[in-house]
Amino acid sequence: SGAGGGGGDDEEDRPLSARSGRSEGGKSAMSEGAQSAGGASVTSTASVSIRKYMGYLSESRSPAEVKKMVKEFVKQMVKGRDMGVLRADGALKPVVCALTRTLDVFRIKSGGETRKVKLAEVQRVLHGSPEELADLETPLDDACSTLDLDSGECISFKFAERKAAELFTLCMQMFIDGQRR
Repeated sequence: SGAGGGGGDDEEDRPLSARSGRSEGGKSAMSEGAQSAGGASVTSTASVSIRKYMGYLSESRSPAEVKKMVKEFVKQMVKGRDMGVLRADGALKPVVCALTRTLDVFRIKSGGETRKVKLAEVQRVLHGSPEELADLETPLDDACSTLDLDSGECISFKFAERKAAELFTLCMQMFIDGQRR
């Protein structure tokens, strides 16, 4: 199915679909968590109550630890890091992924091609092989995290271990919620 999605620049200005209203509920959580935002320079997203996302991790961590993990994740992702896209046939395609400093675009670089995925166009991030992804042919497991795009396309990443997949899921979902409100 190749790289696809290349010339679709005219889609850029399209308003978000009505579905994006789903994240409205997160607003009240924001005002509660706002007083803790003090020195959190990670991004504006740091003021979103981090507790809301802690369920993504199988090991329990304190909010402060999770905040530190998110900060570290951002640092790595802005620099760009080697990752693997899991193809439908189970093969891993090595890619370099990076987030823009503003945490609104996720870049996936493979060879000479770079694909830019706007976080506002990602519906959600799913860890492992949940029911919602049962229709995918891709052989998902606990070490996977999948971006579910508004277009209906899914991009699955395979990590070295479950913890890395969980952290990716947590952070990306947080940034996506930040873009979609």
